[in-house]
Amino acid sequence: MSWAVKKSVLLTSTAVALSIVATAAHAGGFALREQSSYYQGMSFAGNGTTGDSISGMFWNPATITGAGHGITFEGHNTLIVPNADIEGTNTLAGGAVVAPYDTGDIGSDAFIPSSYTAINVNDQLYLGMSITAPYGLSTKVEDEDWTGAGYNRSSKVFSINVNPIVGWKFNDMISVAFGPQVQYADIRLTNAALSPTLANLPGQTLAGT
Repeated sequence: MSWAVKKSVLLTSTAVALSIVATAAHAGGFALREQSSYYQGMSFAGNGTTGDSISGMFWNPATITGAGHGITFEGHNTLIVPNADIEGTNTLAGGAVVAPYDTGDIGSDAFIPSSYTAINVNDQLYLGMSITAPYGLSTKVEDEDWTGAGYNRSSKVFSINVNPIVGWKFNDMISVAFGPQVQYADIRLTNAALSPTLANLPGQTLAGT
């Protein structure tokens, strides 16, 4: 027997940001940092300040005021090919080794796109939109009867974040920007009620979580 959990739709909002201030918050696990090929190539140096790429909008929306005249569009694409292999054995209270396991590669390949658009309305007003994936990736053990199935058989996180932005440039030193963030998230976690491998050993089953 297995079960799954699904959650979706999150709404947040960006705070007013100054182009001279850059802050970042990162969650572990399924957080993605592949929102900009440009800043990845620079080891994210200056990613929250105005530079040659408008993809800095992801970290600081006020960087939109660094866009050139007219319409600027950027598309950033990343292919992630992870590899993770879990090997081990289960032991009983007396030390007897039972059920050795090797999951093989549990990481799933993923394509991560991001896009940014900026419109220079005049010397002070800027409009834009960023579409990104802040969280994602998945893991899956092909052998559903593996010993740790009581803890996890598969996990998947999918997200899309849309951030329309309005920016105002006071001068070459100070800019502000604001925009709501609308994020859709689909989270699926699946495990077994008990470990299939240890199910026939009384008192040695692994409870589902």
